Parts: sequence; C-alpha cells; structure tokens
Amino acid sequence: MNKRILIPLLCMMLAFAGCAPSVNVYAAKKTTTTKKKKATKKKKKSTKKVLYNDSTLKATFTGISENAGFIIINVKLQNKSDDEITVLPMDSSVNDTMVMYTSGTLATIQGHKTLNQRWTFKQDTVSISKPSQVKTLDFKLQFGDTKTDNIHVKVKK
Repeated sequence: MNKRILIPLLCMMLAFAGCAPSVNVYAAKKTTTTKKKKATKKKKKSTKKVLYNDSTLKATFTGISENAGFIIINVKLQNKSDDEITVLPMDSSVNDTMVMYTSGTLATIQGHKTLNQRWTFKQDTVSISKPSQVKTLDFKLQFGDTKTDNIHVKVKK
C-alpha cells in the first residue's frame, strides 16, 4: 500500500520540479517582450479635421501613425442617427496613388455612438517609408445608400 502512495507522490514532485524553471524562463521572456513594445511606440501626428458632417454621420480625421510597416489613418466616426450604420472607405488614394484602406474590423456603429476607426495601408504600396511622407489622402465614405463626394485631406507635417 505504501508503494501505491509513494510512486504517485514522487511523480507529482518531479512534475512540479520540472515546471519551475520553465515558469521563470517564461517570465523573463515576457519582461523582455514588454520592454521591446515600449521601445517601439507608435509615432503619431495629432491633427484634427472634420472630414464629413451631415445628419447621419460626422467623420473627423485625428492623425496618422505607423506600426510594423503599415501607415494607420485614425478617424473618429460618430453616428448621429438612431439606426446602426457601417462606414466604408471607397476610391482611396495616398499621394495620388490608388490604394485600398483596410481594417481588421468593419466600422459598424450603433445609433448615437462613436467609433475610433483605424484604416491601414502598407507603406511600400505607395513607396514611402514613414508617416511624414504622406502628403495627401483622398477617399469617399459609403454608409447605407449614401456615398460622399471625394474627401481630400492635406496632411500637415
């Protein structure tokens, strides 16, 4: 009977002893990763400009940032209606080169709510290496049956 208790107890002790070094290694790696993230903070230009405003939608350009080879266009979208809307950028270009602005999520906004949306594009698609090289943004916004006229943004340096 003592062997039946002793063998599982020894196995558990060995298992826990084997786990201890890996926990410490993981903690060290996590700390290193955190330091790297802090060192590569996003560069952000803060320029607010109302791009579009009607009874349904208000769109405000809040700046440009950069992360991992992508330029990020930051736009605050405010739904002024009672209904849910989805806002899409259409016919978009950067520095007179057509590109498709993308996002990880659709800009779907419930009635009377605001969404801070981030549209991205790859830097090398317009032959630039940093956000300060973005001079102009052009696009149209589509939501519901509405498609806006061309919106032109001169990016300040």
